[in-house]
Amino acid sequence: MFRIASCVLLASGCDCYGSHVAEGETDADIDADTDTDVDSDTDTDSDSDSDTDSDSDSDSHTDSDSHTDSDSESTSDTDSESDTCPDLDGDGWDEWDCGGDDCRDDDPTIHPCASDGTTWNIEMVSASGVHQAGALAVAPDGTLHAASWDQTDLLYFRNEGDGWATEVLVEGDGFDGFWYPDIDVGSDTQPRIAFPDDGTLRVATRGDDGAWDFEDVDDDDVSGWYPSLVVLPDDTIRIAYLGSGDDELRWVSNAEGGWSASVVDTGEILAFMVAFNPLVVDADGEGHIAYTVNHTPFGVGEQDYELLLATGRDDVWTTESIERGPRSGEWTSMVLDDTDALRLFYSSGEDGDMWSAEGSPGAYARTMIDEGPDAGRDTSAAVDASGVVHVAHTRSLPEGGWRVRYTSDADGEWRTETVNEDCTGGFGEWTSIAVDGGVHILFAKNEAGAGAPLEHAYQVPAVVDAIDQDCDGVADE
Repeated sequence: MFRIASCVLLASGCDCYGSHVAEGETDADIDADTDTDVDSDTDTDSDSDSDTDSDSDSDSHTDSDSHTDSDSESTSDTDSESDTCPDLDGDGWDEWDCGGDDCRDDDPTIHPCASDGTTWNIEMVSASGVHQAGALAVAPDGTLHAASWDQTDLLYFRNEGDGWATEVLVEGDGFDGFWYPDIDVGSDTQPRIAFPDDGTLRVATRGDDGAWDFEDVDDDDVSGWYPSLVVLPDDTIRIAYLGSGDDELRWVSNAEGGWSASVVDTGEILAFMVAFNPLVVDADGEGHIAYTVNHTPFGVGEQDYELLLATGRDDVWTTESIERGPRSGEWTSMVLDDTDALRLFYSSGEDGDMWSAEGSPGAYARTMIDEGPDAGRDTSAAVDASGVVHVAHTRSLPEGGWRVRYTSDADGEWRTETVNEDCTGGFGEWTSIAVDGGVHILFAKNEAGAGAPLEHAYQVPAVVDAIDQDCDGVADE
């Protein structure tokens, strides 16, 4: 269009393509320079400056500013931000020497969020729904099994190493659904799931063909809330749960073939405090149940909680107090370690610190593991084949929400780290932990405005390379 207009306006010497040879020039354009474009500079591009690019500034980059980089913002670095720190390796972190956080801006694998030693990979299990208190188990063959209630349906998830498959186990009709299911795996490597369903405690067992068998276990007086499930080596089942609303702690067993339920304790038992795994069964078949009672009605003065431990089976139980005080025994989880000692993990004190209590009936030593605020929330514990204890829990953030934390005694002392830093996604709660050769943590990524999708974090082994990958001044920590 431009060339045709030039022919019309200048008339002489113009052909239909707009070429023109003026007297004394050697090029074929209409200006007074020696190049073949129609501007008055000495280069061959179509702008009016003397560089070789096609923009309107005088540098040699095809952007519209006048500095010597290739972006179009007003700073002399190579990124598109309005600062003066370059991101030379394109990893999203600015160069250290000019005030950025990247200690090696020539290597995109080195930056503050890089892995430097054992790290956590986080993957999505279920992106939809508002998940609460999912439960996780790992089979001897390495298959991961999980159950969760998304405030609509009871869901089952399975991962054989090639991604998560989802199955709707029981369809729900709203908020009064399948609160806090629990899951364990039998000798056949297939899962069992305990869950409440309209006031009835039920157990679902998956067969080798993928079909599910459902059993009604206890339908007496609003039963089945907050079950804690253990499948023994002979594939018989023990479950601790709440019945009669929140007023009875119950135990049920199918050791004799049919289901037989008994009452362990009565009182104002704090329902949400037994939502994780407070039941273990020892080699003699004795059950141990950790639970919390409230001695002061809600809203009346300081909360007076007591963490209790019940030991027994069927209709014979003894109870002892582990701790009493403000918030004692919130979010309790328990394991039996390789020395047959009971290890309890729970929140205690006004700040919600995470504590452990370990020993045997009548003699428990208490230790604070992680200082608050609310560092002992959502505890879930497991013991691996070498006797190492692993605990998942959460800690609150000043701005609201929680971070998932991981604690273990692999080195002979307790060490704690954050699983989902800002780099890997931020918020998380309602943890469940399982161990095989590695550590797996299931949690809900509960973030305001984003629902609560279900995620799986798993450890990746350390790489020893003497390089400070995360720019914290320490290599291979």
